[in-house]
Amino acid sequence: MAGLLVHEFGHGFVNPLGNAHRAEFERSAPRIHALVAAAMDIQSYPWPSMVNESLDHATEARYIVVHSDSVQLRDLYRDQLRGSWFWTEELANRYAQYEANRNAYPTFAAFMPRIIAYFDSLPDRVPAMQARYDELRPKIVSLSIANGSDSVDSGLQEMVVRFDRPVRDDGWSVLPVLGPSGPRPESQQRFPKFTWRAVDSTRVPFVIGKGLDSVGTTFHFGLALEPDREYELQLGTPHGYGFRNVSDGVPLAPYRLRFRTARRTLR
Repeated sequence: MAGLLVHEFGHGFVNPLGNAHRAEFERSAPRIHALVAAAMDIQSYPWPSMVNESLDHATEARYIVVHSDSVQLRDLYRDQLRGSWFWTEELANRYAQYEANRNAYPTFAAFMPRIIAYFDSLPDRVPAMQARYDELRPKIVSLSIANGSDSVDSGLQEMVVRFDRPVRDDGWSVLPVLGPSGPRPESQQRFPKFTWRAVDSTRVPFVIGKGLDSVGTTFHFGLALEPDREYELQLGTPHGYGFRNVSDGVPLAPYRLRFRTARRTLR
């Protein structure tokens, strides 16, 4: 909770600085935002808010450096990467330069030109940051339902997804296709019906008694499909929820699946 309080109080300090330098940030921030638009839009951050949030994320990181431990700092940076804030750790390290040179920078406002210069460097560097992160993501190597198929058997009772590496068993995102404001209405109507069972008074996906296999690379979803119907769904989200690799929790990139069932059950 301390980190959350620091973050929220921090907005009272960094937002006026970000807003005061909006013209300078406008050189770079819209270009940065365009590179991570899917993640920022679903988190409701236009580019000016992205700047202020970036300044505040780095503030929270510096608080953790002083008042907590390396584990919490590592977890913060991992969460930042999942949300496509690829620059948070670098920006927080810039703050360390401010802390070490208070004679040159008596206030953080005096340090803002260094921050603006850092943002000016980002548009050309973010694609490489994204590429390095994407290498760590689990990838879908096969689906038992071919993407784009228009003749899927409506009697099919499960969908099987295979990944190129083990994924964790504590977070699955299978949901209607998301737009900037959440699930798209038309996608909600096309979302397939999953079969369920009760466990400890909650409802969890029933996956033909299998779920994630023992190796952690294959997942089975239970389905109830209807003939002659279009379906679509999304695996993973732009802000990093869903299937994540075992080693460091890097999530699957959002994957959109569309298919249509045949006019009659084939079995």
